[in-house]
Amino acid sequence: MRRIAIEEHFATEEYLTYLYTRKDYPRWEVVEDKNHGRIEKKWVDPLLPPTVVYPGRPGQPGRLTDMGEGRLREMDKAGIDMAVLSLGHPGVEAFDPSEGTTWAKKTNDELARVVKRHPTRFAGLAALAPQDSRGAADELKRAMTELGLKGALINSTFGENTSMTGNSGYSSKPRKSSVRRSISTRSGHPRIC
Repeated sequence: MRRIAIEEHFATEEYLTYLYTRKDYPRWEVVEDKNHGRIEKKWVDPLLPPTVVYPGRPGQPGRLTDMGEGRLREMDKAGIDMAVLSLGHPGVEAFDPSEGTTWAKKTNDELARVVKRHPTRFAGLAALAPQDSRGAADELKRAMTELGLKGALINSTFGENTSMTGNSGYSSKPRKSSVRRSISTRSGHPRIC
């Protein structure tokens, strides 16, 4: 029986660099801490404190960006035959609509290149910017018909005061896509309204 890991995240170096340069949410920053040395703070929501990442913690940037031999070795060690990769949190859902769609395309292109290099080991779920409903429908179609990705993963919170279940201010009538595939949602941080 094949073992398939479903929610395996990745990030590109370019995407992480962008998160470090942002001034608005979501953003990452590196600060010096007198007790721990270099630490990373992940600011994903203005209503929540940052997630703090200390040096040497498994699963952080070096491992997120490894979509090659290092990840394959870890999969072999864990007995995993295939990993379904998707962009890690924070995703593109919290960006402005056009910015989210631009980053969805960039990360989906890179994910498709990785899947093509290792088609028996990796499959991919596209990143989408649901706050740009037309762009998300177009990108879903492109990701699955041109790039060969298997579906999409959408985080449940889309920026400040916006969620899949709340009033977003975005179009409530997304364009129907002719592509029939899976869309997975991932719960983000809980909201206090």
